[in-house]
Amino acid sequence: MARAIDALGKTSVPPRLYGGFTGVAWVAEHVLGRREDDANAAIDDALARLLAHSPWGESYDLIGGLVGYGVYALERSARPSARVLLEQVVSHLAALAESGPRGITWRSRPAWIPKGITPHPSHGAHNLGLAHGVPGVIALLGRIHRAGVARRETARLLDGAVAWLLAHELPEGSPSRFA
Repeated sequence: MARAIDALGKTSVPPRLYGGFTGVAWVAEHVLGRREDDANAAIDDALARLLAHSPWGESYDLIGGLVGYGVYALERSARPSARVLLEQVVSHLAALAESGPRGITWRSRPAWIPKGITPHPSHGAHNLGLAHGVPGVIALLGRIHRAGVARRETARLLDGAVAWLLAHELPEGSPSRFA
C-alpha cells in the first residue's frame, strides 16, 4: 500500500477507479479506515474539481467514470467532502440520463465500445454489463440512496433505470437473462 501511495506522487496517474488514483485512494480508505489525518482529502479535492466540469463529457462507467468515483465516495460517505462528491455524481448521471417509454438509461459512446463488440440489436448503444453499463449505475444509485444522499433524484433514476433494464430481459430459453 505504501508503495502504491508513493507511486502516485511520482507518476502521472489518471483518476480512474481501475488503474488510477481513485482506486488507490479507495483501497487506502478501505484498508486503513477513517483516520484523523485524512490522507484522501487531496483526492476528494481533485475529484471535486474534475466533477465540477459541466456538461460531463467523460464515461459514466465503473472502471473509469462516474460510477467509479461514486464507489470511492461511498467508501468515505461519513465525510462531508465525500457526500458532496456523491451529489455531483448523481447530478451528472441525471444530466446524462435518457428517458423514454421503457424507462431511463445511459448511452455508451461508440468510442467506449471495445473493437470487435457489436451492440445487441435490442439495446443498441446501451451497455448491459456491470462494469461499463446501466447495471453498474443502478447498483451505485441504490447505494447512494441508502446512504441518504439525493434521495428524491436517486429514487427517480432508480425506478426508471430498473424499468429500462427489465424491459430488455431476453425471452425464456435464452442462454442468459440479458444480452
